[in-house]
Amino acid sequence: MLRRTTTLDYAILDVSLHHGPNYDVADALAARGITFMFCTGLSLNDIVERHRHRPILPKPYGDAEF
Repeated sequence: MLRRTTTLDYAILDVSLHHGPNYDVADALAARGITFMFCTGLSLNDIVERHRHRPILPKPYGDAEF
């Protein structure tokens, strides 16, 4: 989890991690006003509604897309 003293300019999150969806981190970033995007193989409809407006980097991706 993010420490309250951590300063971030931008974050890239994978939606699905080994332990499950990563929405708790996304919610924390949003609450702090930190811009972020998801990298995922999921479709837009698979992302929870409250985060569907976030930019998505679709997997698989290469250096050019990143």
